Amino acid sequence: MQMICKFAKCDANGKLIIDWFNQQVFEQNALLDGGIFDDDSPYSSGDDADGGTFSPWNTGYEHSSGTFEDMDAFHHIYTLDTLDVAVEDVIISGIQVTAETEDTENGDTFFYGEEGYVLKISGNPFITKENAANFAEYLGKKLIGLIFRPLDASALPDPTVEAGDIAYISDGPSKSYSALVTNLSFDPDDNMSISCDAESPKKTESQRPTELEQTLAKIRKETENTLSAYDIVVQQMSQLAANTLGFHETKIIQDDGSVIVYRHDKPKLSESKIVYKSGIDGFFVTRNYTGKDSTTVWKAGFDSNGNAALNILSVIGIHWDWAYGGTLTLGGEDNKNGVLRILNANGAQIGKWDNTGADITGTVKTIANEDIYVKITGYDIDFIKSDDSGERSIMMLDSSPSDAYNDQAEIIIGEKADFFISGDYWVMLQMYPRDDHTVKILGNFEVMSGTKSRVAETQNFSDRLLYCYETPTPMFGDVGCAQTNAEGVAIIDIDPVFAETISTGTEYQVFLQKEGPGDLWIQEKDESYFVVRGTPDLKFSWELKCAQKHFEHLRLEEEDQRTMVSKDISNAENDYSDIIDGLVNDYDTEMEELINESN
Repeated sequence: MQMICKFAKCDANGKLIIDWFNQQVFEQNALLDGGIFDDDSPYSSGDDADGGTFSPWNTGYEHSSGTFEDMDAFHHIYTLDTLDVAVEDVIISGIQVTAETEDTENGDTFFYGEEGYVLKISGNPFITKENAANFAEYLGKKLIGLIFRPLDASALPDPTVEAGDIAYISDGPSKSYSALVTNLSFDPDDNMSISCDAESPKKTESQRPTELEQTLAKIRKETENTLSAYDIVVQQMSQLAANTLGFHETKIIQDDGSVIVYRHDKPKLSESKIVYKSGIDGFFVTRNYTGKDSTTVWKAGFDSNGNAALNILSVIGIHWDWAYGGTLTLGGEDNKNGVLRILNANGAQIGKWDNTGADITGTVKTIANEDIYVKITGYDIDFIKSDDSGERSIMMLDSSPSDAYNDQAEIIIGEKADFFISGDYWVMLQMYPRDDHTVKILGNFEVMSGTKSRVAETQNFSDRLLYCYETPTPMFGDVGCAQTNAEGVAIIDIDPVFAETISTGTEYQVFLQKEGPGDLWIQEKDESYFVVRGTPDLKFSWELKCAQKHFEHLRLEEEDQRTMVSKDISNAENDYSDIIDGLVNDYDTEMEELINESN
């Protein structure tokens, strides 16, 4: 089933069903996106929909909301008891297939698609090194682009819902989520449980390869990414060419016998919207023809001087003498890796900037103003001030190893403060200012182990340590007191300032402490308030806890080990140089074949 991208289940009659999720349901029911308020006018971020003109009324586009028969393809579940939903959608971007082989060092892992949310398939005895690449491509074409939201929900029982169905889960009037019903537990006397299981995008990204894998993957990525975006455009263009419709043609003969040719989407040029115009001065394109050339905005084309206006340019390579414009963006969406390389006169790389950071060889000089600049050379970062007396350092960061302090890094700040970071046998962090303001971190302030605390002064006792309260998920809390009214109801408004620091769109917890005889419970929880119900005129204290905003996805994350093994890495570079050279040659050959096929 895995190899043919299907799942198997037994239906209500006990028959074996081999099927797959109807991915077209989400595409067919996609809503128009109005976008955001951006800087362009008109706003360019949303979908386009032509509403037509006032006369006649039927000149605009029509968008069908479908029929009741279309609803058979999916379920809409909104009578929820509980809902635990992931912070963001899963968008499958790539497939990684590992062949079942004894030799794991010579390219038994094959990748199709792009980095991002990658499905990893391994341990299948029917996938060998000879067919793994074909299966990666086959599965990628089936799965890449599938969008859904991982979640767990309980709702009123519906016997028509089965595992393998498509469903929209609504948490009320605010949001609906696209879900694949991967697991279902049905009980006619109780709620049914539905889950759409998948690893969170953040979790898939947190998996770290070994140092050797990083070295080899770095070469593969740089080569693959050269054509990844181009290949996608070529595939889209090929599909468009295979399914393209015909055009209508109008020729306008000029007085000198020359011809201006129009190709358009409607039988009459005056009624057309998509128009291609060609003449001696160039080739011009518009999707919004007004019926007159003079009032039409031609948004794409090229002229006889070689100037071109295009929306998106997808090419293998570009040679230019100069470039002028706005913002140069490399990479970005789905963590695509754009790379900026800087070469010297001999063709050697002296600088590189990609989505992992910047690597620079030599001296970097940044100018703050005519008198102050920063110079980075080797181990040193030097902040320099230049005046009539010459150049002098106002702050220096020196991390060069010395004979006396082999593992010590020194930061010299001006003339009155020293800042030391040391290794074994020395204080890890300490400042020595020349006044009474001393900052020390000498005990436990640790992430890997130990404790985090604050020193608090007491009047009748010695200074004491107060420790941080820590939870599996980063959370903020608020406390307060209230009292139920004569009807036994109390509405507690969530502080609006506090509400902007937490993720009230997810589940939050409220704890009650009654201050008298009676009973209390939470009747309702909203993003801006919660309702307490119980004994009338009963005083109580409350505590609210909620995940910190933008950190809802974190829970008991694995600690990122950063043990330095520079010696091993250095040796690995020598040991694996032949492998890397071979990979580069193989990928160069593959790229040439892809370019020839595309042409």
